[in-house]
Amino acid sequence: MQWQELIHDDLVSNQALDARARDLGLDACVIKDPSTRVVWLRMLATTFEAVIGAVWVDSGADSYDTVYAVMERLGFFNHPMLPVTYCNLSPPMLTNIQTIIGLRCLDPG
Repeated sequence: MQWQELIHDDLVSNQALDARARDLGLDACVIKDPSTRVVWLRMLATTFEAVIGAVWVDSGADSYDTVYAVMERLGFFNHPMLPVTYCNLSPPMLTNIQTIIGLRCLDPG
C-alpha cells in the first residue's frame, strides 16, 4: 500500500469521515427519512463532506483559508505522514475533501 492510500484511509475514507463525524456528534444532526432507523456510514460521511462544502460556499468560494482553518480545527491534518505546510496555490476546482487535502504542499523555506 502506498503512503497516499494510507493517508486517504486514515483521513478521508468513508470510514474515517464517519468516525470523525460521530465523534463530533454530527450523526445526531442528520435528518433521516422516518423509515430509516440509523444514520449509515456512507450517509454520515457524505453529510460531513457537505458540511465542509457548505463552509466553502459560505466563505464566498474564493478563499481556501476558511476551509483550511475549519479542517485544521477538525484535525484533518494531524497525521504523521503529513509533515507539510499549507501554501496558497492557484485555485483548482474544489469538489470535495480529498481535493482540499491535496492543497497542502511542502514548505520551500
